[in-house]
Amino acid sequence: MVQLAGVSAAINTYMPPVITIFGLCANSLIIVTVFSCKTLWKFNVSIYLVILAIIDNLALIFGPFYHWLKAAFGYDWAVESVHACRFHYFMINSLLLLEPLVLINIALERYVAVCHPHRLRYYFSRRRIWIGLALCLTLTSAYKGYTASR
Repeated sequence: MVQLAGVSAAINTYMPPVITIFGLCANSLIIVTVFSCKTLWKFNVSIYLVILAIIDNLALIFGPFYHWLKAAFGYDWAVESVHACRFHYFMINSLLLLEPLVLINIALERYVAVCHPHRLRYYFSRRRIWIGLALCLTLTSAYKGYTASR
């Protein structure tokens, strides 16, 4: 039983930075690729890919990286103040809610592209995509801001 505790402590110490570094590099590569390739930027899905990569990078910083700092160094920024704790709680929960909403936007856009291809440019213009993403961010922030303050 003592050996399992040592293995668990080793996993909690060494795996989060590996996951965080790999995830940050992969998501940053997606962002750089989409912005550097002009032909990719013409597609609406490129907006969604960049937004998902940004959300994932933030989730990696507030998720595994945070827990690694706690396990490896005993540093917990959520204990520093009530505001830091609420901010951390707000960020991690809003990111967990925001990512499925962005995926729903992608699914809706794909549905319209397949079932109603003539209406795709009308329903999913670049401007409407940004408005939809801003609406998702606003709703998530309002909902999680309300629940975090309780």
